[in-house]
Amino acid sequence: MKNFPVLVNAGVMLVLLLGGGGMSVYVMATSEVRTALLKPYPGFDYVNGKLTSTIEGTYKDELPLKDRSVNLLNAVTLALFEEGRKGVVVGSAGWLFSAEEYDWTPRSAQNLAANIDAIAKTAARLRAWGIGLEIALVPEKADIYATLLRRPRPEEHIGKYEAIRQMLMARMVTDVPDLRAVLLAGSTDGDVYFPTDTHWSVEGAGLAAQALAGAFPNLADVPPAHYALTTQPPVHHDGDLLNFLELGPFKALLPRTEDEVVPLTASVESAGIDDLLGDGAAAAPDILLVGTSYSANALWSFEPQLKAALGKDVLNLAEQGHGPFVPMAKTLQQIEAGTLHPRAMIWEIPVRYLDDDIRTQEKTAI
Repeated sequence: MKNFPVLVNAGVMLVLLLGGGGMSVYVMATSEVRTALLKPYPGFDYVNGKLTSTIEGTYKDELPLKDRSVNLLNAVTLALFEEGRKGVVVGSAGWLFSAEEYDWTPRSAQNLAANIDAIAKTAARLRAWGIGLEIALVPEKADIYATLLRRPRPEEHIGKYEAIRQMLMARMVTDVPDLRAVLLAGSTDGDVYFPTDTHWSVEGAGLAAQALAGAFPNLADVPPAHYALTTQPPVHHDGDLLNFLELGPFKALLPRTEDEVVPLTASVESAGIDDLLGDGAAAAPDILLVGTSYSANALWSFEPQLKAALGKDVLNLAEQGHGPFVPMAKTLQQIEAGTLHPRAMIWEIPVRYLDDDIRTQEKTAI
């Protein structure tokens, strides 16, 4: 039936209008709102929101089913149209994707050029200080799992990862590991991203760490250490993208995916002779890890797997919620102030941030 979606939309809107009208009559009949409406306010109070605030507060207090109504509407939208709220894109088999990975605005190309320029300038600054830099360029989940997308992304995203990687290598005059190829290959054996989360899985983070294992040959003089990885008890994890669905008690409508994470920790099993004798016990790590929640969140275990892959200690300065540039700016300030003395850095940068305005990334980062 061709008009079925239209009829469903119309039906849902009619129910919402009738229900909303009925609820409004109920709320307006409460003593608090009657008093607020009949009370003679100074003229400005009708403009500054006092009256609106009173009515809004009464809606929240008097309508305990409001949240359930929202949950139900979201569940109907998911069941009938396979769509979520703004911020999330519903894929196949219960997989969710960030709407950011679909974005491409008229300013995206300009933002991309500005961000790559900022990365290149940072690399040059570190090089002048004698500090090696390795970029861990994290591909988009929607790129690795394109087969699970229900609708294609804008054509500007096709080949975007490799184009950015080539631009970075040209500007930085150094290699940038192809983590896209690594994670794409790994995705045939397991989940390299968490199905309901923006971020990679422990397995995906481990593959990225292995790809970086050959970084920094200039640190050959640093005594190697062997880090033993230990699995921790499984942790139930509701992915961050579930927050955009707001299904409440109706979350069973989403096909079941993996909901547990098994984090890892790293401990030194054996070290160089200097460390065993105690000479290097108080020394700060030569390598810094700077980046986003892909690195900062212990759940994904990127830091311990990086230590095991490199055979060297790593100081993690990544931050959650600030994108890749803010933590790097703070790190550069500390180096310039003489409070940090690294010989090398790994900068984890998710591709999905690079078409955003660098000046507003702190506000928009997940």
